[in-house]
Amino acid sequence: MSMYEKKKALLIGVNEYDYYNRLKGCENDVSMMEEVLQCHEKGDPNFSISKSLNNTNETIKAEISSLLERDATMALLYFSGHGNVTDDGGFICGSNTSKDNSGVSMDWIIEQINKSIIPEVTVILDCCFAGGIANEESDGTLFTRLRKGVTILAATTENDTATEFLRKGVFTSILYNGLKGAAKDILGHVTAVSLYSNAESILSPWEQRPVFKSFVKQLTPLRFCLPTVRKRILRQMFNEPYFSLKEKSISLDFKSLQDESGKIGKNELFVLASFEKARLLECPDRIPLLQAIVEGKTCFLSPYGKHVWELFKNNQA
Repeated sequence: MSMYEKKKALLIGVNEYDYYNRLKGCENDVSMMEEVLQCHEKGDPNFSISKSLNNTNETIKAEISSLLERDATMALLYFSGHGNVTDDGGFICGSNTSKDNSGVSMDWIIEQINKSIIPEVTVILDCCFAGGIANEESDGTLFTRLRKGVTILAATTENDTATEFLRKGVFTSILYNGLKGAAKDILGHVTAVSLYSNAESILSPWEQRPVFKSFVKQLTPLRFCLPTVRKRILRQMFNEPYFSLKEKSISLDFKSLQDESGKIGKNELFVLASFEKARLLECPDRIPLLQAIVEGKTCFLSPYGKHVWELFKNNQA
């Protein structure tokens, strides 16, 4: 079985409601998430996608059960639609949600996830009151109930509403851009943590506030984008004339960069320029690399560059 078959995602969007106000962006949200989850940026297959549009609570429950009951390496549940809160807790709302049919219970969803044999499950909710999922309260203390391997990205807190703009969910639009590359690390990996960090930094304190919950010992990327700097370039960091030592400074005078013929080596300039573009190196007074070369200055690894240096030195990247 291929990795494509082992990673599966259920994308649920509900625009049409029998008793609630009609929404405009949920079907578009599903289409956007399908685009960025089905394949990695280079075109390699990623998640096997199942879409659910404008279905009832009963159908959505059956679809979630199907997602979680069959073995896989990773499952992703995405929902865009109305959220609901009653005395019985939080709910995601199918098309037939009413006063007598509150929706699909968030508590029920967590129960199914916690019973599932799938080792990694990611839940993304773009709906009102989404942050209430997996919450429990005891003696006035609020805590989260998750098994190992589960991560949740919620568009709002348990008391807040989610918004649409230009027929798209605001939260989903940010996630879409993050999965397209705005939330990638230097190697092109996009994880739930980087998606949350990207969304949290974009949404102001006056807007809906996203929520992140997780119980994992490692994060599997949700998507691979093209890296900022290719690994073969990064691995040259440890070789002369670059940064064989983490604290080393490199002289940037023209003579030190010349090859045997007296010309400045194109490879050396390309590598250093790649490091500068990725914020891996700095020059005195933060002047540009080319200016530092003209003035015969030095360059050295930035704090972020030292972090990447450690990752590669310890074979963690």
